[in-house]
Amino acid sequence: MPKASKASKVKAAPKKQPKIAKAAKQAKQPAKKVAAKVKDVKKKSADDSFLLEVCLMLDCTASMSSWIHRSKETLKDILNNIKEQYKGLKVRVSFVGYRDINDHNRFDVFPFSEDIDACVQFISKENASGGADAPEDV
Repeated sequence: MPKASKASKVKAAPKKQPKIAKAAKQAKQPAKKVAAKVKDVKKKSADDSFLLEVCLMLDCTASMSSWIHRSKETLKDILNNIKEQYKGLKVRVSFVGYRDINDHNRFDVFPFSEDIDACVQFISKENASGGADAPEDV
């Protein structure tokens, strides 16, 4: 019986994804990633016995001035995606806008509620102010 040649033993290398396609997969919108993480909960909530509670937090100090608008839009996208994709799931949302320890208005809190639209409105009214002290961990 003849021996198989070395060439026939070598397996073809798996095709690698182009770098552009791989980067595009990693750059998906944050709102869609968050909504996807509750997919399993949606399956279990057919009898409406499951509750998803989401608390969103945002640094509202003056150092966020250049980013506050985009950050608020991302948080609203997250809430709207959850609302649209998981209509059968009971969802309660909350928001905490925080500032530095010495700021007069340290926290802006929207308590847990099933009214997602009210939370979106509350977030849209946030602005960047305060801060100006040394950085600290949250």
